[in-house]
Amino acid sequence: MRIINNFQFKINDFLFYTILFLLNIILSFLNSKSAMMGGLMDYYNDFSNIIVNHFDSSFGKMKTPAFPMWGYGWVLLLSKKRAYLYLIQALFSFFIFISFIRFSRNFKIFNEESLSTFKYLVVFSVSFLSLNFTLSPYSLSINFLIIAIIYFIIAIHESKISYVILSSIFYGLLLNFRSDYIYFTIFLPIISIFFFQKKNILKLNILWFLVVGLFMLPWILYTYKSVGKAMLTSTNSGHVFYIGLGNLPNNKWGITTSDHDLRMYNELRQKFGNNTNSLNYKEDIFLKQRFITLIQNEPLEYLKKVTYSALKTIISGIYVPEFYNLRKNCFKGCKTEFDFDISNRPIVSLFDSSEKFILYLVSYFSILIGVLILFSSYIMLPFVFLKSFKTKNILLFISCIILLYQLFICSFAYTIRLYSSYSYFWSLLIIVYFVHQIKFPILNGSTKYKS
Repeated sequence: MRIINNFQFKINDFLFYTILFLLNIILSFLNSKSAMMGGLMDYYNDFSNIIVNHFDSSFGKMKTPAFPMWGYGWVLLLSKKRAYLYLIQALFSFFIFISFIRFSRNFKIFNEESLSTFKYLVVFSVSFLSLNFTLSPYSLSINFLIIAIIYFIIAIHESKISYVILSSIFYGLLLNFRSDYIYFTIFLPIISIFFFQKKNILKLNILWFLVVGLFMLPWILYTYKSVGKAMLTSTNSGHVFYIGLGNLPNNKWGITTSDHDLRMYNELRQKFGNNTNSLNYKEDIFLKQRFITLIQNEPLEYLKKVTYSALKTIISGIYVPEFYNLRKNCFKGCKTEFDFDISNRPIVSLFDSSEKFILYLVSYFSILIGVLILFSSYIMLPFVFLKSFKTKNILLFISCIILLYQLFICSFAYTIRLYSSYSYFWSLLIIVYFVHQIKFPILNGSTKYKS
């Protein structure tokens, strides 16, 4: 019977991986002209030049030596060809799904029925999978977070130093790509200490911290050399906090979400002159101070902004695939036309042309799935949070914490759909658990690892 079950598992896995492989091929074509963060590629190319020139920031043309985080600049040293970068990102994503399914079975996280539901949801996750086919750090950094947490749980549960090191390496890489999760570094050890009653838990967490810090050390040394200040993050925090106030429509500050917000740059020019740049160190410090002053002057307005941003984060979904860029005749720009059509004439625009009908319909479907998954997971979150806490299910508990963490930074700082892409994988886990309401094993050190 066990042999038959194992054979069925292998067949089901083979079908899933085959469909996932074919879907990635289709999406690599549909999203092949993605222009997301196109303006940032110059900054990442800068870092490639800086790295090969012995970390000399004077080789950067954009003159922002500590923005953005340099992780994707290292990737560009491997190749700058879109096809190769897409392949690297898609293969790593494939590896993540294989790793999670193996992890789920070994630790009996999901039964096979629940695991099948997870696979179905993944196959329909067009927006999430399309991130693999963008020139951006998001695909790799999202997957670094996933695999880091999987290895972290295995490491603490099994007291295996090798997995501690692997987890911390991937988490360190994550922080070199995106600094959003720098504060989340504190949560993992705290959660593990609560969930696992082990004598060596403190030593394992200290080792994890040390290796993560080791992987951040090159950036710390580089920023000290280039801007005179050792930093864990990039120099755009003030910029993001400031324009984040513009998330609230018609706000009292008169601030917009534009990177070139008029009020922000008027203040910067008055302080630093006409050649100022909001992404440099001194300007970053100034904008953080101004952000605090502005919310102190209008605390109720900031409360409105936080509330509005939280609701927007919950209901807006994740990354919107850029299939519309495949259109051949975009008179006002394909993205501009798509944004106008989906806001003002979503149904009528489908019949403008055959290419619009196909590309828009697939886009609408992907947006709808993203919205439903994220919204549903936030609705289910209270139940899963309490249940996972009660049963000491660390994976589901961390999934809930990630959603709350992402909601927090989007609400209090700045929100766009793209940022919520970090929550998506964990939203899938919350939904699968809630829908099936299965009893999870207690991963507290007493449970035996099933290989």
